[in-house]
Amino acid sequence: MVIDNKSLLKLQIAKRICAGSVIVFMILASIQLETEKIRWEFVFSPLLISFLLIPPMAHMILENSYFHMQEYSKLITLFVIYNFTIVFIAFFILLAFRLENVIEENWVSVFVPIWYGLIIYLGYSFFLIPGMIDKTIGMYRQAIMLILWFVAVLLTTIFCVCYLETDFPTEPCIVLSPVIILGAINLIFWAIPVIRMKINPELPKFNPFGIEILWIGTVIPTVMITLLKIMVIDIIPYFVLFLPTFKLTVFSLVQQEKLYSAMKKEGYQYIS
Repeated sequence: MVIDNKSLLKLQIAKRICAGSVIVFMILASIQLETEKIRWEFVFSPLLISFLLIPPMAHMILENSYFHMQEYSKLITLFVIYNFTIVFIAFFILLAFRLENVIEENWVSVFVPIWYGLIIYLGYSFFLIPGMIDKTIGMYRQAIMLILWFVAVLLTTIFCVCYLETDFPTEPCIVLSPVIILGAINLIFWAIPVIRMKINPELPKFNPFGIEILWIGTVIPTVMITLLKIMVIDIIPYFVLFLPTFKLTVFSLVQQEKLYSAMKKEGYQYIS
């Protein structure tokens, strides 16, 4: 399907604003954590802007996608995206209010949106998995990881609430252990096909820059740096915690700019 330059420009502008908002959030969060002179409501506001941009971006991508998605699949995908947008906005608003003691409810109420989002995520995973494990697709590893991500995030949020409310688990490393364990599993799952591909070039090509790299390159380093900061070396500046996410954000933006330039030069392109 041909995409006109105007649609491409709108989508690219949205991506730029989204990436810029995330970067501004990381800067504000670093300043707040170091000085405590910025209110959390203000810190999270750029992040909320980026979340609000996700639904219109999804509409633009789905409307111009070369994937022959059935209409009900698009509707389900949009339903999930809108719900995730609401979930994250609600969570970060509640989190900001709780951190500033605007509300004094227990931490369970703050995490309710996340748990609702996990239910939506699980339902969408069950919608995707049958197609992923089809022999013609062969995405068995990714299908397994979808479920493992759900389990890891659910356990981590439960541990986090227990830690904040009761001080049990007693150590942050236990709170974050599901994410760390999943990170190790994810790394193994990701490394095996990469190694096989290098040993035997005749095997089907494997894209090493799939969604696993998000977990391996961003979530796990952030978790490990956070634990190092909390438990071992307190002098680590807070901005270091955001470096993996900053790196991924900048890298993604640069790649999108290159793609946009190529698409604009050709005059048309398919969105993948």
